[in-house]
Amino acid sequence: MTPRDSTISTIDCRYREPGRAAAYLIAEPGHAAFVDNNTARAAPLLLDALQRAGMTPEQVEVLIITHVH
Repeated sequence: MTPRDSTISTIDCRYREPGRAAAYLIAEPGHAAFVDNNTARAAPLLLDALQRAGMTPEQVEVLIITHVH
């Protein structure tokens, strides 16, 4: 993969209020990873971002958690 084969999207997780916490979707053709998934309330937002990227939940191979909410 080359750097231009990957995209990184910022997802506003609306933690307590908009713009307070984000998750990130790293997408490559056929593969995806989430960084800082936030709370369970953010799951629909993450799935929406994944769908907008043209990907499915089955293509998510890695979840990177950097801290606990």
